[in-house]
Amino acid sequence: MDRVRGTRAAEQARRRPPPPRPDWALERGKRALPVLVHTAQCWNSFFMQAIDREQAIEALTRGGVPPWARCESAKTLGVLD
Repeated sequence: MDRVRGTRAAEQARRRPPPPRPDWALERGKRALPVLVHTAQCWNSFFMQAIDREQAIEALTRGGVPPWARCESAKTLGVLD
């Protein structure tokens, strides 16, 4: 009976649409340390953590995490020119 429920739950999960992309993302490197701040266009759920605007600004300004040059996250946030 539990196996049947597990199969049904898995089928329902596959039918659900994926969650929306976050506006900002923090890329994690080795040992889960923050590596780069990205915009939504770079989103990859395998190695990025969804963050909000305030967290992105905090990471760039106080956390010492650099922006990814291709998506211009710092420029989009208005943090760096």
